Amino acid sequence: MALKQNTAFEAATSYGSGPRQATVGQHFLRDLERLWTDLLRVAAVVENALRHSVDVLEHRRTDLTNSIIADERMIDRWEVRIEEKCLTILALHQPVASDLRRVAAVLKLNTLMEKLSDLASHIAVRARKLDESRGDTNLTPEFEELASCCLEILSESLDSLTRCDSIAARRILDVSRAAKIERLRNIVRKQMKQAIRDNIENFDTALRIMNIARNLKRVAEHAQDVAVEVVYLSEGLILRHQSDREQVADDVD
Repeated sequence: MALKQNTAFEAATSYGSGPRQATVGQHFLRDLERLWTDLLRVAAVVENALRHSVDVLEHRRTDLTNSIIADERMIDRWEVRIEEKCLTILALHQPVASDLRRVAAVLKLNTLMEKLSDLASHIAVRARKLDESRGDTNLTPEFEELASCCLEILSESLDSLTRCDSIAARRILDVSRAAKIERLRNIVRKQMKQAIRDNIENFDTALRIMNIARNLKRVAEHAQDVAVEVVYLSEGLILRHQSDREQVADDVD
């Protein structure tokens, strides 16, 4: 994911006509831009860590595991730092309208980045253990396709975040993509259960593969959560649980 500045952050905002108001406005825009830059840097590290975690799994690059764990700890520190910056902006500048929406979105996205970083670490650690004890059970084509699909949706989601592109974000929310990932994960789970039935010695290996498949699915789910926040950031629309809200409204009517 390329680290780019969003032109939306460069839009002029009116903060009064006096020199003091102008200075306050400049500080506010500067703080917002720095906040956005910090978030994009974290997103780039998270995407890199998740790609490396899949390399640990598929290409047995166990040498990458320690760096992924180190990245996860760094992201934990950055999560706290970004949250503190958001709270400082809210307290000092009291943003409204689209600026308030932007800070609120960054707070949510910051939490999602931390969760994705945790998943990268979990996948890498389990992949290293899998490499150390792998028996007769190998990664199936369906598992490799699952990993590829999850990384693809993550990359598209973070790209849409970088550009604040709600159109691209909405494509990520296509239900068919989530359905495909769920189907692949179920296939992998059935394959691993069969591997255990065929040979009980495959139990630990198959269980680790099922756990990694579940974590990959969570990566895709969080990537879609990022896309939801991109739509909110760009359009001011909250898409979470939208179908549930519409169903409740229909029931009331």
